[in-house]
Amino acid sequence: MRSSSSVPTIPWAEHGADLAALLAAHARTATRRLGPEVSGAVLARPCRAPRAASGATAAGERVLDEGAVLTPAVMGMLVALGIMEVAVHEPFEVLVVSGAHAATAAACGASLRAAGAAVTTIGEDRLADPGDRTSEELGAADLLVTIGHAEDPLRTRGLGVDAGLIRVRLAQEPGGIQGIGTLSTGTRHLARVDLPADPVAALVVCETLLRPTLRGPSPTRFRLPLRTDDPIVSAAGLRTALATRVLPSGSLRAVGPSLAAFARADALAVIPEETTEVRDGDLLDVSLLPARGVL
Repeated sequence: MRSSSSVPTIPWAEHGADLAALLAAHARTATRRLGPEVSGAVLARPCRAPRAASGATAAGERVLDEGAVLTPAVMGMLVALGIMEVAVHEPFEVLVVSGAHAATAAACGASLRAAGAAVTTIGEDRLADPGDRTSEELGAADLLVTIGHAEDPLRTRGLGVDAGLIRVRLAQEPGGIQGIGTLSTGTRHLARVDLPADPVAALVVCETLLRPTLRGPSPTRFRLPLRTDDPIVSAAGLRTALATRVLPSGSLRAVGPSLAAFARADALAVIPEETTEVRDGDLLDVSLLPARGVL
């Protein structure tokens, strides 16, 4: 592994594009009949009305775009229009292998499930079991997420070898050094991301980098003013992610950088790369976190 000083720093958007390209080869769609089992699924193709309805909707009119989430109300509308089946994105199968503290794996696994992925999480204690099912799970996965450089046990047991893994420093705080590339299991190349062991950094990367690439429900986004007693400084050229609470007034307040603070947060605010200081009342882009049950 190269020393941290030799690890290049690349923009957040560029890193996201790299990951999206790797996952594109594993993307699947399926036609599903509307019902409770597809609630929360994301449309893979637009929906058009097969017939006119109550004079308000013309036959052939587009009623939903690709990317729409199948909520109960949306499904009721589609059935009323005579649409009984839709094309949806199948969830990505994600295997999380953690060599870090259990809290990091738990937080990242929950974040990826909220993004619509089907997640299996294993720790190094299970990898030590000679009868474990890791090789089968690797064969079924679309994406391997390793935490705290947990790829070593995989190589030791002959379950896979790095194939083009590149380590980069994400231009985001919290961020740290990430790995992105593939793992060769002998029969296939599996998209892979290596996250830092620090639970806050790993969780922020899951929310800001992995979540948008998994084709699950997109988080609700707003632009809200930040309330702060003192200016918040952000390093030039870095995105800074802030754990925040949305106040009854419709403004934000940062709650701190710790994992406990993130547990209390209901929104993630982002200070863009070109901004080095945020003062009271400045507007920030905000994504609601799924911890409060709101995506």
